[in-house]
Amino acid sequence: RKSGLSDKTIEELGFYSATGEEIKTLLELKSDVGNGTVIPYPMFQGYNRVRLDEKLGKSVRYMAKPGSPNKFYIPPLAQSVMSDPSKPLIITEGEKKAAKSCQEGVPCIACSGVWNWKTRINPGDKDSRALPDFDMFKWEERIVFIVFDSDASKNDQVKKAASSLKEELDKRGAVSFIRFLPDATGKKKVGLDDFLCESGVVELN
Repeated sequence: RKSGLSDKTIEELGFYSATGEEIKTLLELKSDVGNGTVIPYPMFQGYNRVRLDEKLGKSVRYMAKPGSPNKFYIPPLAQSVMSDPSKPLIITEGEKKAAKSCQEGVPCIACSGVWNWKTRINPGDKDSRALPDFDMFKWEERIVFIVFDSDASKNDQVKKAASSLKEELDKRGAVSFIRFLPDATGKKKVGLDDFLCESGVVELN
């Protein structure tokens, strides 16, 4: 709800709260990691990520089944434009942000991290390649906006990831742009969901 998701959207996308024991079973983990929200991936049956209520260690907030490949999070609205390159598309980082954008009528897909539009060819490999999920879309002449969090304009690694994603999209014939969101008052980092909650779709355009 902090991401501005309605009860209808939450229900339609199948988000649900789970206990630590349920998450341990779902992700086939060796230990209980605490409670969290399960985020099913609409186009990939049985593929889930979990947002933990409390961070694991200092930085781990999201988890998937160990060893599972990266996937695009593709809400139903984005699915409806996959084969129609005349429809613009946003690519963002994080499932809730894509869900909020689609709820507001703007087709959007998400990678689970700024570099997670890539995946390892084989577990343990150093080299990675673009997700096979790219091939599910028609990109030729499609307008695509890459919209990561507002720190993208200042974080060199995030800028590098956005530029590399743009190169991949352009190689596939898309007409892509990197959009930098403004920070909130007090230099607080802003994600696409935060921006839409605060400013709305009109300001995004």
